[in-house]
Amino acid sequence: MARRTTMAVLSLLLVAGMSATACFGGHGEHTGGRSSEPRKASIVIVSVDVSPNEMNDVAKESVATFKIKVVLHNDGEANGSVLLRMTGMKGTFVNESITLGENGTYEKTYDWKLQGDRRHTAEVSITGDVGDQSNMPAAADLHYRSETPGFGAMMALCALVATLWTIGRGKGQQEGAGNVR
Repeated sequence: MARRTTMAVLSLLLVAGMSATACFGGHGEHTGGRSSEPRKASIVIVSVDVSPNEMNDVAKESVATFKIKVVLHNDGEANGSVLLRMTGMKGTFVNESITLGENGTYEKTYDWKLQGDRRHTAEVSITGDVGDQSNMPAAADLHYRSETPGFGAMMALCALVATLWTIGRGKGQQEGAGNVR
């Protein structure tokens, strides 16, 4: 007589996102197996630091270089990749693909060239195998020195003309004072 074996497969979806499978064979045999969801990467931006965060007394219309230090970390359980992008007022100035291993950290400092007497802002963002923190702002203040120190060129010219006029007027009065009787 042929023996017939029956197998039942029971799959459970657990609350934590894991799945478990148990196989029960015939004749009282029990084979248990466990499979889980694929491990995932979870890359986050840990910090974005600008240095210096302010420059003063910079020559007018010159370009100043600031440094942006970016730290990324993979909190996940697998290798992952992201596209790191930094975008400012004049468009994207960093566009770099980064791969991090499980529990890996990435740290790099980038140049940020700025021009214009004002507060400059940029957005640092990542796309791909990202976790909760996928963008972070950066800001720096650039201040030009005043064009002319002190009174300024126009005030100096006005002072010179007024002085010469006063001297000239004084000489004219002295000459005229001698004719009065």
